[in-house]
Amino acid sequence: MTGSSAGAFVRARHAGIGRAFGSTTMAVYVIVLMTIFLTPLLVNIMVVVLTRPLIATALTAPQASNWTIFILGFATLLAIVVGGIRGPIAPGRFEATLRLQSPQPRWRALGSTALRALLSTTLVLGLAGLIVGIGGSIALNWSMSTVLVSGLAGLGLGLAVATGGLLGQTKVPVLTTGFAVALSATSVLSINYDVFSTAVIVELGLLAFSTPWLAPFCLGRMRTETVLKHSALAEASSALTRTGDWAAASREYRLAPSRGRSSRVLPRRMSAIIPRTPWGLWLSAWRAPQRAYLGIFLIALGALLFGGGISLRDPAGGSPVDFGVLVIVLAAALSLIYWGFGSFSEGLEFAAETAGSVSVFRLSPGVLLARTGASYILLMLMIGLPLTVLLGYLTIGDLTVLRPTLGAATVLGLIQIATARIHSATKGPLPLQLTTPIPTPAGDISVLMILAWQVQAVVCGPVAAAVLVIGSVTTPWWMVGSVVLILLMVRSMQKRLRV
Repeated sequence: MTGSSAGAFVRARHAGIGRAFGSTTMAVYVIVLMTIFLTPLLVNIMVVVLTRPLIATALTAPQASNWTIFILGFATLLAIVVGGIRGPIAPGRFEATLRLQSPQPRWRALGSTALRALLSTTLVLGLAGLIVGIGGSIALNWSMSTVLVSGLAGLGLGLAVATGGLLGQTKVPVLTTGFAVALSATSVLSINYDVFSTAVIVELGLLAFSTPWLAPFCLGRMRTETVLKHSALAEASSALTRTGDWAAASREYRLAPSRGRSSRVLPRRMSAIIPRTPWGLWLSAWRAPQRAYLGIFLIALGALLFGGGISLRDPAGGSPVDFGVLVIVLAAALSLIYWGFGSFSEGLEFAAETAGSVSVFRLSPGVLLARTGASYILLMLMIGLPLTVLLGYLTIGDLTVLRPTLGAATVLGLIQIATARIHSATKGPLPLQLTTPIPTPAGDISVLMILAWQVQAVVCGPVAAAVLVIGSVTTPWWMVGSVVLILLMVRSMQKRLRV
């Protein structure tokens, strides 16, 4: 390297580091301004939420503290998983290449980016904990010590979440997998056992207090190919997100098959015994086991939250606001199940992409999609229904979910979510005509069309299923609406594929 090129490299490196520290200062400045202007509004909203009878009853329940600890453990576990896919150390490719070529140690070259993420996460979650504490002191007469504990818990959670993201991106199998397995097991068991609640608090405390030592270790173990790959994925997904195609942006992070590349989709001797389409679904799950594990975990978590929502209160005599709270809780639970179903949707997308072309496997596009969809719904019922019953029993303490009306509504809800996932797989990429500007006196409203196209499957799936499941508790006629919605989605799929 010549003297001029070396000098240019050093100047570019110092300029990049200066910009990073400037962006860190700007991030803190923005957070401070938002704190000043938004804190009173958020506190008022929190007071209104906490004064609702349904929320107040849930907070005074015997397992309220255990559920809170479970949420904290799950947030940290989610940070570890997300860190393995796309962590906070993912600047632009140019900046990433510049930092990785720096003669400084890896932890110092990437330290400014990690510091920005750590400060932002810690301050935001600390502020959230403080807002919850202040709202509780106004609405529920919490003591000042409880408010301080809530704020400190938010700060500790912020440190644990930021460090967990770094730990996930480091990809040290023994450390990352071991901690994730231990945290997931203790978090789930903490709902009913206090000893595991203490274990979760100890694990999060160790992760938070070890940040000054663990963060440099994680940054020093960052692999060059991992950082560059995450930088390229971040740029690609950001470009797709700006166009409004969020589904395509999320597919950028889909894990590639890691095993079974040479396995036949149609085995020679077993093709007459095992139906071809179910075998393809199981084979796709086996080829990408990480996605299958993540899907089952999300389905199990949604089933656990579903049981917690059902156990809150019978909505027959509740107010409209309480009914809305139940819808939000169950919609969140069913959304987790919906996202978990997406880990097994490769066969559906393949059937939708090949529709209108030549026959594949000697099957017409319509037959292939019908067989794939039927097998997909059967597979999801085999996974989702037992988990919903078992984890619902763990949460509620009895087999309320197996009551005839609620059990039938749950089965229909799972079928509706699986059908919504099939409906989403047949949409294809974002249509170009939706991106055409629509000028109005209020401005361009084409973004509303894109938003409606994106949330259509979620509204027809988890949200509608939550409303219909809760309505079925009062009268079984609500299940007719679920059947009608399923038929409408099937009809829409037929029109889209023209089969």
